[in-house]
Amino acid sequence: MPHKKKSFTRVHSKHVRKTDYIDKTVKDQKTGYLGEKLTLAYEKDRLESIGLADYKEQVKWVSQESDLYGYDILSYDLDDFGKIVHRYIEVKATTQKTDADFYVSKNELETSKRLNNYWVYRIYDIEAEKPKFYRVLGDIEKNFNLEPQTYRVQI
Repeated sequence: MPHKKKSFTRVHSKHVRKTDYIDKTVKDQKTGYLGEKLTLAYEKDRLESIGLADYKEQVKWVSQESDLYGYDILSYDLDDFGKIVHRYIEVKATTQKTDADFYVSKNELETSKRLNNYWVYRIYDIEAEKPKFYRVLGDIEKNFNLEPQTYRVQI
């Protein structure tokens, strides 16, 4: 019996493209770094404006040390009783001109549930002279619609 050749259908579409994941990773890292740097400066200004100028130099850029924290910046805030508390900030930045979907890790999601005063700082159009941003306090799952995109497969 002769071996039959498998046939494949060739895809012809103007919308099919190959993603250069190395280039994308480099660009995403630069964008993330810039977003975190802007957030760090913003936080120092914010602390001064709420009367916590002494805490400006204590703001930590923890994502430079490790990705395991579940947030990028450790800052400070005043609670409703005037007590100084930590502010945990996850920065999500993009070069897109309008706000768009973004990704969070399982660790970021779990950390947002576990920590009080967890903030997502969303920065978009980051390459503009005045990037746009907003801040969201609390559990990521309660504040955003989540859709699973990738799965770890074990053998």
